[in-house]
Amino acid sequence: MPFELTVFDASSYQILNRMSPDLIPRKYSSCISAEIIEKIQDEFQKSFLKDNCVLRNQSLDAMMKVFGVQGKVIDAVDLYSDKKFIDCFQEAIDFCQDQNTDKLLMLRNVSNMKCRVKSLYTPLETAEAVYFFDEESIKYKLGPKTESSFDRIIQSFIREERKDNYQSIWYSTPPWRKPSYLTGNEQSIYFNDSDVNIKNKLDSDQAYNAWISDIVTPFTSDGSTVERVRQIINSVKEVM
Repeated sequence: MPFELTVFDASSYQILNRMSPDLIPRKYSSCISAEIIEKIQDEFQKSFLKDNCVLRNQSLDAMMKVFGVQGKVIDAVDLYSDKKFIDCFQEAIDFCQDQNTDKLLMLRNVSNMKCRVKSLYTPLETAEAVYFFDEESIKYKLGPKTESSFDRIIQSFIREERKDNYQSIWYSTPPWRKPSYLTGNEQSIYFNDSDVNIKNKLDSDQAYNAWISDIVTPFTSDGSTVERVRQIINSVKEVM
């Protein structure tokens, strides 16, 4: 049986960075997950992120085809209306809830996200892992090392609530400490960059140049790093 990947596109979670804390219920309840998901959906549908996420989803699907990866891309947005996911989110909230209170929504701070809205990242990350564990028996996750704090919660949840094991495989992220969509760092390479822009970005940051070179080498080894990046970008665009 061929090896298949399930790629989960959680780009819609970015809406948490833009939501007002006032939109999140302050009181804990046994159905608070449905209330929160409804708020996230409402804000997401009104945001410019909606179109961006569609494009990202299409890009991920195209990259899988170009690189010959067997599997599927699942958009987090499609799970917001799935009762099973909402139930998993409720379980995750209960697991992350501060045990010293049963009245207020007080999630354990596992990633230094002190904002009430951003603290929802932890139960959302946990819910997605639990959902795929229950629905598709997925017990392994490949993700950035920056998500290690989330992964430890996921592993604890699966061990305690599902009496099973869960493994995380981490990969390194670019030499910047935070993703470019959070920092606005324009030194990232984008699909619409010209060859000149790509070259300038790679020449101006040797650490990033080395990181990009390591990524593209398994897929194409002919030409300079700029030429190899352009070859991949063009191949993906042709499929989209």
